[in-house]
Amino acid sequence: MPVFYKKSSQKALLNAVLLAALLFWGMPFSCSLFPSDAFCEEETVSIVLPEWTLDSVRLYGWKVCIRSAWGEESFYTETGGTLSCRLLKNVPCAVSALPVTEADADGFYFFKPAGAVYPHDFSGGSVQTDWTGGYSAFVAAEIFEHSAGISAEECSAFVSSFNWKKFKSAMDSRHSDSLAEIQTVPADSVFYNPWLTDTARILENISGNSFRVNYLDMENVISEENASRLISSYVPENAVISDSARISVLKKSANLFLEKDGFRGILKG
Repeated sequence: MPVFYKKSSQKALLNAVLLAALLFWGMPFSCSLFPSDAFCEEETVSIVLPEWTLDSVRLYGWKVCIRSAWGEESFYTETGGTLSCRLLKNVPCAVSALPVTEADADGFYFFKPAGAVYPHDFSGGSVQTDWTGGYSAFVAAEIFEHSAGISAEECSAFVSSFNWKKFKSAMDSRHSDSLAEIQTVPADSVFYNPWLTDTARILENISGNSFRVNYLDMENVISEENASRLISSYVPENAVISDSARISVLKKSANLFLEKDGFRGILKG
């Protein structure tokens, strides 16, 4: 049985392509993430970036990464809104939009990305990136990057066959349910943060065709009180912190956070 996911200690260097000139002129760019002899229709895809709602942290721009089974391209934009690119129609890509902020240092990006998986999140000519979609894109990109024992074509077909809509819907429902619980019984509720799930187990079971949506449940996660001065790396959680002064943390683990005065810290769960 081929190994669809294998974490390697030696990661291949990824080509970063700066396309600021094209974006400045509003021209769609064409990604070179596919075999040169691929015979497939291209289509123009609008990538819609999320609104930045965190007033306490200055946003400088976005690092947008598009990953397929053949590699990755990334570029920076100082503006939000909508970007255009041309992709091979229905060939899966992980689209990530990483906030570039004043909280970043030495190549480290503090905030988790927004994102989407094309073409599963493609509708009406657009791919709408959001914060749960950022985790979907991360998982898809990990499979693309670390697949072993199969060709790029086989990896692409495998990622295409997975039900990313159901994957994201399961996260969105857990997000909504946790918000409803926090509004009714805040002291006993834990906000849903997909980045606190067991990613290794999720990847292994997707690769083994044995994934179940309950693997998206959080385990060993608690809600810490008196967190009003903290900023979470998962952007949607900061509205919860503002309302309830609580933050979700993984037990017996180091949880990175940012304080409103700009200092980083580690919160032990």
